[in-house]
Amino acid sequence: WYDNGVFRGKRAMLAFTTGGPAQMFTPTGRSGDLNTLFFSVQHGSLFFCGFDVITPYGVYGAARGDDAMRQRQLDEYAAYLRSIDSQPLVPFHPLSDFDERLQLKPGARL
Repeated sequence: WYDNGVFRGKRAMLAFTTGGPAQMFTPTGRSGDLNTLFFSVQHGSLFFCGFDVITPYGVYGAARGDDAMRQRQLDEYAAYLRSIDSQPLVPFHPLSDFDERLQLKPGARL
């Protein structure tokens, strides 16, 4: 589990679209912070199984544009995927940062 999981050494990433603009998905936005919304999937499912989790890729307001905008978004996503090996990972604490009660040890830093 976690950094010892069966998918250790493999990478995973969430890709998403939203109906609204990016500012809706911030800590003070109407729909809430995406890092908070995605935590259970990225940490509790992907990282739990051992994956290194790549920063998610998102398209905001996907349904609000025209065909030309959607084509640009697809082209940008294709470019992102071509550079996937250089994309940053979501930082999570390894198991060694936790004590026997599974509480973060004092001084543990990402």
